[in-house]
Amino acid sequence: MSASSTVYESGRIRLSGYINLFGAVRHLGGSPGLAYAMQAVAILAAATLVAFVWRRGFSLPIRAASLASAALVAAPLALFYELVLGELAVLWLFRADADDRVTDWEKIALAGLFVLSLTPRSLAEFSHLPIGVFIPLVVAALIILRVFRCRLGAPMRLEAA
Repeated sequence: MSASSTVYESGRIRLSGYINLFGAVRHLGGSPGLAYAMQAVAILAAATLVAFVWRRGFSLPIRAASLASAALVAAPLALFYELVLGELAVLWLFRADADDRVTDWEKIALAGLFVLSLTPRSLAEFSHLPIGVFIPLVVAALIILRVFRCRLGAPMRLEAA
């Protein structure tokens, strides 16, 4: 086993600072084997999202946002200070054209993610939950919803009728 793997698995780097599935599983007490398996699933899912979005020729803002968010989800070692890449993905979403603007409920979700991203490590230590992993996963989920919305051709509204 390499020395770096030993460091990541041991907890010498605070597990509350990780923002990927590997860190979340380890933070919750899972074994290194389970953590690596979950991270492998995340890598495959992120690669599938990017391949689908780029192969189908979605707009540049959606392609760029998917690439930035997928890189963050797939990174085998991602710590809280790398959330800036997730913010880059969000900025690409806001750059979308007039037909595909960020909806009100997406703005609320992104505002909540911004608050969480201010201090995910402290929140994780206080709550004993891996808060940081939710940020890149929710950004990726918002991009997936955007892809479905564009694919179906109609805006997805979650507003009261």
